Amino acid sequence: MINQLNSNKAFRIHALVWITYTFYFAFLLILFYHIPVTEGFVYRVILYRFGEITLFYANVNLVFSRFTTFKKALPLLIIFLVCLGCFLLYFYSLEYYIFPYLSISATKSAPIFDQFISISVQQASNFTFYALGYSFAQRVIQQQIEIGKEKDRNALLVQEKAQSDFQFLRSQVNPHFMFNTLNMIYNEVRKVNAQTGDIVIQFAGMMRYATSKAMQQDEVGLQGEFQFVEDFLAIQKRRFKDNLQIDFKIEGDVRSQRIVPMVLFTFVENAVKHGYCEDPDFPLFIRGNLFSDSFTFLVHNRKNPEPNGFDTGETGISLINIRKRLDAVYKNGGYSLDIEDLEEEFIVNFKINFKEVKK
Repeated sequence: MINQLNSNKAFRIHALVWITYTFYFAFLLILFYHIPVTEGFVYRVILYRFGEITLFYANVNLVFSRFTTFKKALPLLIIFLVCLGCFLLYFYSLEYYIFPYLSISATKSAPIFDQFISISVQQASNFTFYALGYSFAQRVIQQQIEIGKEKDRNALLVQEKAQSDFQFLRSQVNPHFMFNTLNMIYNEVRKVNAQTGDIVIQFAGMMRYATSKAMQQDEVGLQGEFQFVEDFLAIQKRRFKDNLQIDFKIEGDVRSQRIVPMVLFTFVENAVKHGYCEDPDFPLFIRGNLFSDSFTFLVHNRKNPEPNGFDTGETGISLINIRKRLDAVYKNGGYSLDIEDLEEEFIVNFKINFKEVKK
């Protein structure tokens, strides 16, 4: 559909240029040669322009677009000469047969043959050079587009690499090496795409948080966990070209409590990985509510009916690991984790009573 729209737009532009050129050329003939505007004059302008347009696009599509190496020079020269010969034959037919037959000649008799040849060759040369210039410009523009696409692909590869499993990185990569590398990637990517560079920096902040010493503790600040979730969603929105539909809201002063690290993130990550979150009528619904010592976190998403490349079937495993971590830290209970695995929806309802878990 996009290619069709682009083709239609290009056709309209080309048509407008040729129409403008035709009127301009006719105006010059009328102004400087005082040629009267008659029906015959209009026919001559249109028929001549048809031949020139045909020669122009024949050169563009049959000759210059295929001339990439000198190995093709001979066959392309033959094609060019054939196009030129057809052009001269067409003009010859107009001047010596069609115009006299239609009684629309500019003069009482056809032009002298030598004069006709010189004028026709000159016109053919002009439009051949026009075609050459157009083809060269078209090739340069196409090369620039390909370079831009290649840069976008490289930037996307860097971004997707930066979004790899940070749990694995935390356990396998020296943090100082990782951050130095991310800074290097940021400096390179920003030259190509500033927005993608900002994503790399945002991801580096996530990694700095995930690999910090605080992650080695049983609990971390609730505010930091929510910030981590927000950064993750921002990156995913960028990855999905802002098509990700999210209804995310936090209520209460989340600075006052602590929680087992990466629990909230796991719920949200599973929803993005295994859910369909691009429907404006059914967005990914996330609510965090802290009231006094009671905290609730709800994640509700529509299931993705088709595999999306993220889906690895690890939802159950992740949630089992979450329960184990919660049980290990909150030995006195005080929390609940209710999961509804419906036919088309997936709902996670996580609650903590901080008074209970701190006993």
